[in-house]
Amino acid sequence: MNADELAAIEDRHEAATNGDRRWIASPDGREVRSVLADAEFSRQVALTHHAADAEFIAHARDDVPALIAAVRALLAERGLAGGDLLHEHSWDC
Repeated sequence: MNADELAAIEDRHEAATNGDRRWIASPDGREVRSVLADAEFSRQVALTHHAADAEFIAHARDDVPALIAAVRALLAERGLAGGDLLHEHSWDC
């Protein structure tokens, strides 16, 4: 992973619709929806048949920035927080 890839992840996160996410099962239990819910409305943002996938999608909005912050903190701790911070120390992910 390089600095551009990390920035692209941040850009995708920022471009996603804001709001709390949760997941709900259909009444018959055959479908699981990941739902964007805020004070004004709720709307479906994903549909899956697996509760674990819905759980992952529902938490991604909070998990991604937490992971980015952790990566940046580790890079800063190691003195790699400036410029092309990951280029010289590229990781295979």
